[in-house]
Amino acid sequence: MSVNTFRTMMSRDPRNDKFDFFSTPPLTTLALLSRKKFGEKVWENACGDGAISKLLWDAGYKVFSTDIKDYGYEHQNDDDLDFLQVSQIAKAHDIVTNPPYNSHIKWIDKSLEFARRYVALLFPLVYLTPKNKRDFITNVCGFELLVIGWRSKFIVPGATKPGGMKDYAWFVWDKEKKAEKSFKTTIVEKSDVEAFANRSRTGRRVI
Repeated sequence: MSVNTFRTMMSRDPRNDKFDFFSTPPLTTLALLSRKKFGEKVWENACGDGAISKLLWDAGYKVFSTDIKDYGYEHQNDDDLDFLQVSQIAKAHDIVTNPPYNSHIKWIDKSLEFARRYVALLFPLVYLTPKNKRDFITNVCGFELLVIGWRSKFIVPGATKPGGMKDYAWFVWDKEKKAEKSFKTTIVEKSDVEAFANRSRTGRRVI
C-alpha cells in the first residue's frame, strides 16, 4: 500500500475544519470505559466539544480537558493549547482522546512521552493494515487493541447528519509493560456496552 493511498484511507470528511475535529459517539467512549481503568487523573488533550471528557467525569475521573480551539465545551481548561507544541508538563495524567488523524504519528509519540502510564487513542482499525505502521504502533510498549464491535458514526461539525461509518478501535498503551510479539485484542460488543451504560445510570458504578 502506498503512502498516498494510506493517507486517503485515513482522511475524514473534507467538510471538517483544519484541526480534524469530530464529536465522538457516547457508546464508542463507553466501550473503552467498560473495559479499562485509568489513574485518578486523565488528560483529554483533544477534547473538542467535551463528548469524551463528560463521560470521563461521570465515571469519576478528574479530567484535564484541552484543545487547540474552543469547540464549545464549557469545562475546557485551555482554549488554545496546541498539544503537539507542548514541551514540558508534569506526567501526572493518563491520556484518553479521539485525536486528529492528520497528525496521528506525532500524537502517539507525544502522548506516550507525557502520559503517566496509560494512553488510549481512538483510531480506524485500518491503522494496523500497513506492516510498518503496525510495527510502530505495537512495538513501543505494552499494547492492547479494543475493537468496537459495530461501525461508529461520527458527527461532522455543521452537518445535520452523521458522517460515514468505519470500523474503529481503541489503541491502548501501557508504559509499565514491555512490548510483546503478540498483543491482546478484544472485540467489545454493543450489547455489553449498553448494559454497562444502564448499570452506570442506576448508580452501580462498575469501573
